[in-house]
Amino acid sequence: MNISAHAIRSLLLAVLLIAPAVSHAKSTRHGRKADVLTTLKTGQWIRIEGVLNKDHTVQCREIKILTGDFLDDDWAITGQIDEIDARTRRLTIGAMAIQVAEDAVVEGQKGRIVPLSEIRRGMIVEVDGTYLKNRTFLAGDVDDESDEISYPAGEQHLRIVARVEATDPGRRRLHAMGMVFVLTDATQVKSVIR
Repeated sequence: MNISAHAIRSLLLAVLLIAPAVSHAKSTRHGRKADVLTTLKTGQWIRIEGVLNKDHTVQCREIKILTGDFLDDDWAITGQIDEIDARTRRLTIGAMAIQVAEDAVVEGQKGRIVPLSEIRRGMIVEVDGTYLKNRTFLAGDVDDESDEISYPAGEQHLRIVARVEATDPGRRRLHAMGMVFVLTDATQVKSVIR
């Protein structure tokens, strides 16, 4: 096969033009994750979710930037209960200590109102309430989501609705509700109007 010098030059020129564009696309994808961290402000509301690591950081799978009106009791955490003490009305999800208020509404499966004593370790729950300055979560509602949500065995998933406490774009980390979320190239970033 006889290839002309012109065809070879055209091919080399195409490779030289495409390679930097591909490299730029990869760095832009990486840059978007860092960019979102530079644009987020302390106090801004987000919904963020991921998988809890052994070091108690959370590998962030998705972050939604929320806009709209939020109240002090619009905080939420969804995950599997690690510990629960119905007598003291305390439970933990990941590293989050949750105090269930005396007047909290506790829903079992299918929306049935139940006593807190029916909520057990290992259940997946959504807890709504207020995140306090002492890093405790005061729950106003506890909903059993075990019939609607399941996680792969051995993985502790967390989803929170919270205010941004701090960001570290260089290390690709975001702090919210006392937890550290690590953003990766696989993290999905979305904006949502509430």
